[in-house]
Amino acid sequence: MIEHKYEITTINDKEGWIYINDAADDLCFEEPDSFIHLVRLFKERFGGTVTETGDVQYIVSGMPMRLVFQWDDLFGIVIIVDKPEDINQALELIKTVLKIGQT
Repeated sequence: MIEHKYEITTINDKEGWIYINDAADDLCFEEPDSFIHLVRLFKERFGGTVTETGDVQYIVSGMPMRLVFQWDDLFGIVIIVDKPEDINQALELIKTVLKIGQT
């Protein structure tokens, strides 16, 4: 079983897009396994349900803010913040759930 190591690679604060990479998964741009695991982490953390909103786009109910989780083989994992002005709050939430910057 792979131990995921997520990292934020790019932040587009104007559009509200946060790009995530899994440093432990060499195939994270080719296969959605890391993406599926990431969405499950948010689902488990907030006890919500996962709803598909588009082509490989999902939201998780029960979260304190609306984030859209997206995966494709070009950009990999992207989290889209519904309101770009909330990007800092979203970053803190993402870092907490994915344990980014924690030892």
